[in-house]
Amino acid sequence: MDAPQSSQARGAVLTTANVADGQVLTGRDMDLGGLCRVVTTVIDDDAVLYGEFTVDAELLHVHDPGQVQHHPAALCGIVEDWDGPHDGTVTLSAYVYVHTHEHGALGLSLPAALQVLNDIRRQCVSYLRKGTAQP
Repeated sequence: MDAPQSSQARGAVLTTANVADGQVLTGRDMDLGGLCRVVTTVIDDDAVLYGEFTVDAELLHVHDPGQVQHHPAALCGIVEDWDGPHDGTVTLSAYVYVHTHEHGALGLSLPAALQVLNDIRRQCVSYLRKGTAQP
């Protein structure tokens, strides 16, 4: 994904017209918060952003990250098939739909979508950390 150059472009609502399949946004492009990168998928008339982030593999021993509470304001959540252990860490992906066949554009700009993805990431990490603290 090409990082929008102007504040006006960054504020544009994301749709299948301005999101392309396989675009990648990294921290070199713009501030992604706690995400490593964002990858887009467009299938038919659905556009989804996936925000990847890493956690310690040991955090997954107690709880399934797919069970984290989802953000109430969007079609989003945690991908349940994550990239398995690598050097003690695991890559998880949060997702948010920005345009769907059923609902059309969901009113999210790039900063708003990144905020949703980071909210899910924070909820997931908090959920996993609480799980390891239990006896």
